[in-house]
Amino acid sequence: EPVVPGSVLVDDGTIIPSAYRERRVALAWDQQGERLGWRIEGHVQRLRYIDTLVADEKEHGIMLGVDYRLTPTMTLTGWASAERTEYVQLAAEDDTRRAGLVLEKRWTPHWATSLSWYRYERDSGVFDNEVRQNVWYLWVSYGNRPR
Repeated sequence: EPVVPGSVLVDDGTIIPSAYRERRVALAWDQQGERLGWRIEGHVQRLRYIDTLVADEKEHGIMLGVDYRLTPTMTLTGWASAERTEYVQLAAEDDTRRAGLVLEKRWTPHWATSLSWYRYERDSGVFDNEVRQNVWYLWVSYGNRPR
């Protein structure tokens, strides 16, 4: 008989089969120049689960990002974020930090490649464990609309 899994860990969160009400406020500032662009974003959110066996969550975080055009066809992007999630009924917290670098090269108006590195760290008070992960991506992409 098929069974719905209790939880599935995906990147920065856990997917569970429980409905919730989300309240979220985010504020961002984005500035783009000819060669340099940057972005800063902060957020707070609260998740209240309908299932009383799932702990409600309070979260706040910040993200900073910078884009620098090295040449007309090559861009370097860097970003970092940090957030804290409090599990209300459990009196426990997760601290999550992420960072990344992306080097993108446009070969034609439709074709591009990029090399990306992402760092992910989580210190969890829920399961009393740590997660450390480095991920590398090599992308080749085609867009049907020129950029």
